[in-house]
Amino acid sequence: MASKAHNDLRAKHCAEKYTVDSTMAKEMQKLLDANQRASTKAERTKPYKECQENFYTAPTGTTDKDVMNKNLATTYWSSMKSGYNYKTGVGSNKAATDQFTRVVWNIKAGKFAFARRGQYIMAWYCPSGKEPGINMGAATAYIASVKPDTCPKTCTDNLAGDLYSKCYNMRATASHNTKRRTHKVPELKMDIDIAKRAQALAKQYATGGSFTINASEPCGYNIASAPDTTKASNKDWATDYWYKTGAGYNWASVKFSSAEADFTKMIWRSSTKVGFGVYGTKVVALYCIKGNVKNNFECNVCKANVGCDAVKCPEADAICSSTNGEGRAEISLRADNQSIRVIATVKKGQNFSIAFGSRSIVNSDLITFYAG
Repeated sequence: MASKAHNDLRAKHCAEKYTVDSTMAKEMQKLLDANQRASTKAERTKPYKECQENFYTAPTGTTDKDVMNKNLATTYWSSMKSGYNYKTGVGSNKAATDQFTRVVWNIKAGKFAFARRGQYIMAWYCPSGKEPGINMGAATAYIASVKPDTCPKTCTDNLAGDLYSKCYNMRATASHNTKRRTHKVPELKMDIDIAKRAQALAKQYATGGSFTINASEPCGYNIASAPDTTKASNKDWATDYWYKTGAGYNWASVKFSSAEADFTKMIWRSSTKVGFGVYGTKVVALYCIKGNVKNNFECNVCKANVGCDAVKCPEADAICSSTNGEGRAEISLRADNQSIRVIATVKKGQNFSIAFGSRSIVNSDLITFYAG
């Protein structure tokens, strides 16, 4: 359990997994059984002289079960990061923070092992022999080898079973949203069904030689042909490719332009969902609702670092209130970014509905309010 807890923590800090060395563990257990004290450095024999050691003493009264099952030592050593400065590579109390940095120090082919007797737990961390030592060197070595716990989680694809690339969609959506935030428009959410359709289109595009899309497809699309499969599978390549088409966009006259159509679809404010498909060198993105709708550019194509006019382009919202036994519902709906304002007054406890449809919305939206 200690090895898993350590490696889980290391993954969060972008450090490679340590491998358990069972021979070393036996050597450690002998020393711990003989000494039961906080350091065995003097007694370590080759090839363990270069190893680093952490030692933990569980609080008095801690049961054997808790010592074994609650990863108390890992939690304790990890807590020492509170005094560590990732930017300077220096700890406020080096003896304490070094316990943390030993656990997460990024090193290739490193080994570790654990020994326990009663309330005492000991861990050794060893370099491979080809790598510089753990917790060795100046502050620059610490900065390079100890990273914050913000490492992204690893992703595993099952394209055959899922019918879409979960990993690429997750990363490409994040890449798109980075650009969209610059334009002060809402982030897109990845939709699995849309992603499956995008994947099927990408495969058809790659194997059929040309891109065709069914007229019944409700989403708008962007397509790209990368120079190689490495670039196609890179989360940022298609995002950057489409975004760069907007370099010459005329912000003085915000309207459709075929040269910048990919760019405007990508940042279209009213689009809320996205799905990506990658097959070979072909990349397809589907955006819902569909963008590039005539006469709706002013409130959907928002300038970077400025956004759209808040007065001309209000956000969709709903406000309900009640006064003197009557309910008053006031809603501002944005369908194709055409603002619709509806005010209704009804008896307390009475239900009412407002339904509206739009050519750019696949199904009519039904909004139900309860007054009172």
